[in-house]
Amino acid sequence: MKVQPHACTVSHIDKSFLDGLAQHIQDPIQLRKCLLPLTTARMLRGTLQKHTHDSLLRLLLSISFLQSAVVDLLLERLPQFVGEEEYGHFIS
Repeated sequence: MKVQPHACTVSHIDKSFLDGLAQHIQDPIQLRKCLLPLTTARMLRGTLQKHTHDSLLRLLLSISFLQSAVVDLLLERLPQFVGEEEYGHFIS
C-alpha cells in the first residue's frame, strides 16, 4: 500500500491563513486587538503572574515566509485610517 502525500501544501496553508487574517483585520476592532501586546497569565505558587509579549501581528512579522504578505495586508489597511483622526473616527 502506497501512502499518498497530503493534498494540502504549505503554500495552500499559507494562503488560507493569510486570507483568514485579511478577513479578520477588516474589522477595525479586531485589527486593533491584533496590534496590541499579548498578555498571558498563570498561577505560580498561589500568585497570579502576568507577562506581556509582542502583538500578534509583530509575531507574524517575525516569521520570514509570512513577513512580506503580512506587510502587504497592513499596508492595504493603512489608507483606511489616514486622516480619520481629523473626523473623530480614530481608533484609540
